[in-house]
Amino acid sequence: MTRDVVVQADTPFRDIVGIVAEHRISGVPVLDPQRHVVGMVTEADLMGRQALTGGIVGATMWDLLWRRAFARRGVTRTATEVMNAPVVSVAPDAGLTAAAATVASAV
Repeated sequence: MTRDVVVQADTPFRDIVGIVAEHRISGVPVLDPQRHVVGMVTEADLMGRQALTGGIVGATMWDLLWRRAFARRGVTRTATEVMNAPVVSVAPDAGLTAAAATVASAV
């Protein structure tokens, strides 16, 4: 399991792409200066941004992540601009029923 892979709210798009690709993960939490989770950036968020900037139809996520052109696009974007927020979370010791109820009530 990959641990402590996070980005800051002002992390540039291309750096997020590199982190996601390097760790081969599908998403990364976005933290504020106090290390509170304020959002999530997922593959879908990155792909959505790529589609808006002229992405390659039919390419896999990992194909796109490793292309220099993909990493250069969106260079002015930050985690704050592409993240999903707010984040729905539960305590580490929450049971499955409590977690499901929390997620269901947030939808």
